[in-house]
Amino acid sequence: MLDFMRRNAKSWFIKVALGVISLVFIFFLGGGTQIRGTAQSAVAIVDGEEISLRQFQRAQIRNESFFRNQYGDRLTPELLAALDIPSSTLAQLVDGALLRHEAARLGLAIPDEAVRHVIQTMDAFQRDGSFSPSLYRAALQRQGYSPSGFEESIRSELLIDQIRGIIERGVHVTEDEAFEDFKRRNEKVSLSYLHLQAKDFRDEVEIDDGELQAYFERNGQNYLLPPRVSVKYIAYSPDKLEAEAEPTEEQILEYYHLNLEDEFTREEAVSARHILKKFPPAADDDAKAETRKAIEAVKARLDKGEKFEDVAQEESEDSSADKGGDLGSFKRGMMVKPFEEAAFGLDVGATSDIVETRFGFHIIQAYDRQEAGVDELEDVRETIAGKLRSETLGESIFEMAAEDGSALYEGASLDEIAESRGLKSEITPLFSKGDPIPGIDKPAAFVRAALALGEVGDSSDSVKIDGEYYLMEVAERWDAHVPELEVVREKVERDFTKEKASEAARARADELLEQMRAGKSLESLAEAGGGKLDTTEKFGRGGPFVPGLGNVAGLKELAFAAKKEGEALPRSFLHRGDAYVFALRERETPPRSDFEDSKEEAIDGVRVAKRQKSYEDFIRGLKESAEISYNNDVLATVIPR
Repeated sequence: MLDFMRRNAKSWFIKVALGVISLVFIFFLGGGTQIRGTAQSAVAIVDGEEISLRQFQRAQIRNESFFRNQYGDRLTPELLAALDIPSSTLAQLVDGALLRHEAARLGLAIPDEAVRHVIQTMDAFQRDGSFSPSLYRAALQRQGYSPSGFEESIRSELLIDQIRGIIERGVHVTEDEAFEDFKRRNEKVSLSYLHLQAKDFRDEVEIDDGELQAYFERNGQNYLLPPRVSVKYIAYSPDKLEAEAEPTEEQILEYYHLNLEDEFTREEAVSARHILKKFPPAADDDAKAETRKAIEAVKARLDKGEKFEDVAQEESEDSSADKGGDLGSFKRGMMVKPFEEAAFGLDVGATSDIVETRFGFHIIQAYDRQEAGVDELEDVRETIAGKLRSETLGESIFEMAAEDGSALYEGASLDEIAESRGLKSEITPLFSKGDPIPGIDKPAAFVRAALALGEVGDSSDSVKIDGEYYLMEVAERWDAHVPELEVVREKVERDFTKEKASEAARARADELLEQMRAGKSLESLAEAGGGKLDTTEKFGRGGPFVPGLGNVAGLKELAFAAKKEGEALPRSFLHRGDAYVFALRERETPPRSDFEDSKEEAIDGVRVAKRQKSYEDFIRGLKESAEISYNNDVLATVIPR
């Protein structure tokens, strides 16, 4: 751990606001110089040593900071909750106290010189290649630590290194042990199975009203009806008010002259496609010659009549290749000079010779051209009128809806408002999220606005939906609720039948399993109508996924526990509503020769695992002989349950 700390101390200071204490000190935060309080404020007491609430909180903050630095934006609230940092922090602090006590019992001690050496060689405290006392003190002060507390943390870490060294020296791994572990991790099995589909048992299900009612009461939340609302509304639609927005001749002229340069003056532009063969920026003459040979071969294909777009897709070495080399339309000044001169020199439909730029060699084809010029007013009059009409309509509708919204708030009715505008109020049927609404083209936004309203009689401000405005008022509302059985009886009966059919399939699977135990094979049971016989591909132990079936909880553990081919697994399985009976079909064990190729790596892996287990067993033994008490009242405030 100290090696890790020394290697990464510099990055900690960047990532955690020059934080000196990180995950490496999790076991020992505050170690040696304990923050003493009263037993009432301690979160735990380990053989008389208090772990204070403040100590716990500081450790938790640093643990959380560590994971935030490691995961960044990937540390979602869900992942943070899954890490359960409060509980792991408490366990780490308790383990740290136990290890310090054991080090003292064993008479282990770390001299001051060793502590100083570690601190003085940490990158975090170096300036111009030498240890800086002022940098050291400033960094600790920013984190709220005294030098003595930090030094005791280092001492604790060195003590744990000593204890781990003692434990790990007792761990030995033989080649045979490593081979057995290698076999376990790399062996594969395949299964034969009978598949009993629940749908084949549905006709056997009889629906009893009492059972159905009990099923409905157990599963009522599955039939929860969402909130539903009916609203009365006025739609302020542009097509109903268009006549009021016709622009005057003066407005059209004003728009034309104000926007003459930006909208109605055309610059010369070419629409072109190209084929590019690249050479690197520092290419020598030989490299360029090689690239030129490639583009000449492309040119020869074009000269023979092949379609430019097809050749570009095959040959061009830039992102436009997928579009047949199409670069779209561009004006002068947008391309590098040699490319621009060649493109603007082409007639529409013409193809250039080979053009060299700093990017490589190009062949260019022009497919459209816009000459420079100015649009005459008469040519763009209708376009201008349409824009002005749209702008005027938008402003008029907004002002009208806002004014009517104020009137609605002050007590006017929707019917009165609609009549004064020459419009008509409408009322929707009851709807919920996802429902279509007659007469509303974009129902999703309308539904969101309507469901956000409160009780019957509540009204909205003006709501804009895709260019239209609406005023709405709640006419009827049903809150989310579980309905009476009769309202959803058809769905409940369907779900009840599925469940009973699955239970019947599982019961039949258990009967078939008993017959297998009595000596019958899966094949004979399948022939006798005991379900569909199938097999899986071979699979390993990793993860729950089984080829052809998916994630079947508990299946892999029993599959690898089976001893001989043809052996039935000890229980049936229910997966996605269907029942299954499994038997071991084949076991594939890796040969010793495969192990020899990675023997050292395998031995190291087993050694690491055994060392970790020995360490965990050692900690467990310390806990069993220690006196540890927890302050549940305090813990209830910091560890959610």
